[in-house]
Amino acid sequence: MKKDFDGSELRRRAEEQLRNRGVAADMLCSEEKMERLVQELSIHQIELEMQNEELQDSMDEIERERNRYLNLYDFSPVGYLTLARDGSILQANLTIARILSFERSRLLGVRFGSFLDQQDLSVFISMVGRVFQTRTQEHCEIMIGNSDTTNIPTKLQRTLQLDAIISDNRHECRLSLTDISETRQALEALKMKEAQYRRLFEAAQEGIMILDYKSGKIVNANPYIAHLIGFSLEEIVGKKLWEIGFIRDKMLIQMAYLELQAKRFIRYSDLPLQHKDGKIIDVEFISYVYNVGDEKAIQCTIRDISLQKQLLEYEKRLFQNEASEKRAAEDPNPD
Repeated sequence: MKKDFDGSELRRRAEEQLRNRGVAADMLCSEEKMERLVQELSIHQIELEMQNEELQDSMDEIERERNRYLNLYDFSPVGYLTLARDGSILQANLTIARILSFERSRLLGVRFGSFLDQQDLSVFISMVGRVFQTRTQEHCEIMIGNSDTTNIPTKLQRTLQLDAIISDNRHECRLSLTDISETRQALEALKMKEAQYRRLFEAAQEGIMILDYKSGKIVNANPYIAHLIGFSLEEIVGKKLWEIGFIRDKMLIQMAYLELQAKRFIRYSDLPLQHKDGKIIDVEFISYVYNVGDEKAIQCTIRDISLQKQLLEYEKRLFQNEASEKRAAEDPNPD
C-alpha cells in the first residue's frame, strides 16, 4: 500500500540531514521548491509501487510457469535424469523413479549403472563416454531388472531407449529414458508370427505365390510351386503369371488378373497347368486381394487336383458299370 507523506516532517528530516552534512540553512529549498520536491517524491513512490506490483505479477507468472514445467517434467511419460561425470544421479523425475521402482529421494547420488547388468553397463558407459567426448547426442538400448547381477534389483524387466546429450556446463549428462518394452514385445510377437507363417508357407503342400498388386509380378513363392510346375524359384520370382508359361490359357490368366482388381477374389476349380517338361496337370486356382498396411497384394494358391479328378472319374465309371449291371439283371432278355 502507498504511504502518506507529511510534507513538514519530510522537510524537517531533509533539513536535519543537510545540516549534518554541513549545508547552511539559507541554502535550503524554499517552501515552494520543497512542496514540489515532495510531490515529485510522492509520484516517484507511486511509480515504484506500480513497478513493484508488475514485478510481483511477473514473479507469480514465473512461479506458475515453474509449476507447469515441474508437472510436465515429473509426470511426463518419459523418464529424465541428470548425471554427473561419474554416472551418479543428480536429478530425476517421478517417471524414472516409477520405472526403476525406487523412491526419487533415494535415487540422488546413486550411480545409474547400479541398475544395469554387466552387459548393458558396458553399453551405457560407452555411450556416456561418447557424449562427453564428442558433445553430440547419443543413443542406446538397455534393460533393467533382467538379471540377478544388478546391485539394486527392480520389480519388472523393462527395455529402455536412452537418449543422451551433454549439458551447457559440459560437466553433466542429460538423459531421457523411454520405456519401449511393449513395443519390443510386440515386435518379438510379430517376428514369431512371421516365422510361423514362413514355416507354413514353405511347408504347404500347395503352390503359393504373392503378387505385386500394381504390376502383377510375383514377389514371393513357396518351394511347392517350384515342385509343381518344374520351374525354379529364381525363374518364377519377378515374372508375371502369364510370362512363365505354365498356364496354358495365358489370356485367361491376364483377364483374371484384371477381373481381380474389381472383385478381389477369383476361383477356377479346374484349370490345366503345364509342367516345364510338358506334362499337363489339373489344378484349382484361387486368387484374392489382401491389404498390407496401406498397400495391397495378391495371393495365388494353386492346388493339384489331378488325383481328385482321377478318383471322381473312377467313381463315375464304377457308378456307370453298376447301373449297367443293374439294368441287365432287371431285363435278362433284352431285344
